[in-house]
Amino acid sequence: MLGAVNLDKEKNLDNQEKEKVYAPVEFRFLSEKNEKVQQLSVGEKFKLLFFLDDDSVYTSLLLMNCSANNTNPENPKVYKILEDACPTRAGKNVIYYDYGQSKSKFTSEKGTEHNAAEIMLKAFKFVDSDRVAFSCGVRICKRGDEALCEIPDCAAGEKPAAPKKTDPAAATDPADTSAGVPADQGAPDAGTVAKRKKRSASSSNTEERTISGIIEIIDPIQREPSRDNQEKQEGDCFRSRDIIIVIIVMAAFVLTLLIACIVLAITVTKTRSRVNNMISESNGHSFFIPRAKITA
Repeated sequence: MLGAVNLDKEKNLDNQEKEKVYAPVEFRFLSEKNEKVQQLSVGEKFKLLFFLDDDSVYTSLLLMNCSANNTNPENPKVYKILEDACPTRAGKNVIYYDYGQSKSKFTSEKGTEHNAAEIMLKAFKFVDSDRVAFSCGVRICKRGDEALCEIPDCAAGEKPAAPKKTDPAAATDPADTSAGVPADQGAPDAGTVAKRKKRSASSSNTEERTISGIIEIIDPIQREPSRDNQEKQEGDCFRSRDIIIVIIVMAAFVLTLLIACIVLAITVTKTRSRVNNMISESNGHSFFIPRAKITA
């Protein structure tokens, strides 16, 4: 836990070791029924849910900004959803509720209830990729400073409460690094990597973490033509087979008729030959009837 590490030791930790020390924010891709999902269809309702796995130091959280990208580092495309804890103009097209995010309670697999923040979205995708990466900056607030993690009145143009100012010299942690938007590194995973951003000059009572995850989102309409083509090819294949079978049957039938005709022709020829022979034989053995002579 962070409280068990003295300041000198904490500053000497590299970023990877620091995450092992204290990473209280967990993230899930969930369906509308709070079930884990790794694949969605365009237009399907789902939520990004963030919760505090440990509340010994931080007790509340607020989504400060969220964006989606196409996981293509060679041709990156970014879609901003949240800014200053409120939906962007573009984000309103995919966020279900005007207020954007909401606070909730999440019961983990261990049966423990946790403070959570969530945002309900309509699944969308980029034209050039079925994989969508979400990256969100999450402010976490210590006990007694929960007001700094309250959701602002976005309709009234409010901004998140500003943390208390502290000594800027002590605000930046040399071990911290900024977290970038993830590129496509492999299969989508409902579990994600929590990365610590560089602390602002007001990090004594709040901290901001960047949480990233990748999910596959498919468009059934785009995939339907290929399925139709496949079915058409299969149908054409079946029709070709039927035609070949008919041709073979007809060829066999014609061959049978040809053989029958040949046999019949031979039979007729032989029969005609016998008849001619019989006629010839009958003409060669003619009967002679002597005439009677009358003598005077």
